[in-house]
Amino acid sequence: MDQLTFENYINYYTGVLNKYKANCPILCQYAEERLEELNRIMNLPVNDTLQSAFFKAITLDVKIQLTDIWLSGERFGHTDTEIIHLIEKEYVSFNLEICGYERKGVPPYSLIFMSETSVKKF
Repeated sequence: MDQLTFENYINYYTGVLNKYKANCPILCQYAEERLEELNRIMNLPVNDTLQSAFFKAITLDVKIQLTDIWLSGERFGHTDTEIIHLIEKEYVSFNLEICGYERKGVPPYSLIFMSETSVKKF
């Protein structure tokens, strides 16, 4: 794996989406829109609320990761639209699960587990 830079991140997921675009156009369009929004957020002026941008970026990253997992794995008969619905429903628990916490468990106090909606703008 190349060094993880934001440019490499965008290039990686763009490549993944290009690979599956013909077979999963709706799901790939969904992920492309998340990538575009993430790119916009990462290029916000510095004076924008850092907390807000951070949590939005984490949220978009999780949705992009979940799209990659669905594209490269078993679809279990789900349509692109159904998968998007599942991603929108399940993305909140994804960081908990990849860090080894149960979905209903109580994680440690960490920024990574906070939701975008729990952050107040200053």
